[in-house]
Amino acid sequence: MPVTIRVLGGFAVEADGRTLVADPVPRRSAAALLKLLALSPGRRLHRERVLDALWPDVDPAEAAPRLHKAAHYARRTLGLPEGVVVRGDVVALLPDADVRTDLAAFEEAADVALARGDAEAARAAAALCPGDLLPGDLYEPWADDARQRVAVKRAAVLRLGECWEELVRLDATDEEAQAALVARHLAAGDPAAALR
Repeated sequence: MPVTIRVLGGFAVEADGRTLVADPVPRRSAAALLKLLALSPGRRLHRERVLDALWPDVDPAEAAPRLHKAAHYARRTLGLPEGVVVRGDVVALLPDADVRTDLAAFEEAADVALARGDAEAARAAAALCPGDLLPGDLYEPWADDARQRVAVKRAAVLRLGECWEELVRLDATDEEAQAALVARHLAAGDPAAALR
């Protein structure tokens, strides 16, 4: 069964044309576990890293039962008994499924476009990133590295693709994007828009 995990512009897990999970996920700990694993390479993490990411101020002996409870509710939310597996020192999300993520698709397309310097490919890559990474979890430290990586790549492909309006929406202080928009409006004979 092919599964798609979306983390750009929102969170959802879809399989066979139906949504298994979407924000808001009822249990906060289950939601955080699903999202953390979705961002992890291979959708798996060492148990200690999960405990440290989700319960950083809790003693590991106290956090371990919380992990098992979060995994239980994550499995129930997914509706799949093997959806989240805690085995030995590894915690895995959908370990036996054929999983595709919008994050991997965007990053791969962005890397190719940037390596080639291809503006058309950059615009196509930008279209694969409809919004911020996990916008409902903006203040979760476990998502910071991935969020920063996506923001940098998104800005780079928008710049290469000359998607100036989108760049200005992301960062109104982007001088290059503002100057390009002014030049575009002036070339189109619209000085009022250029002034705005």
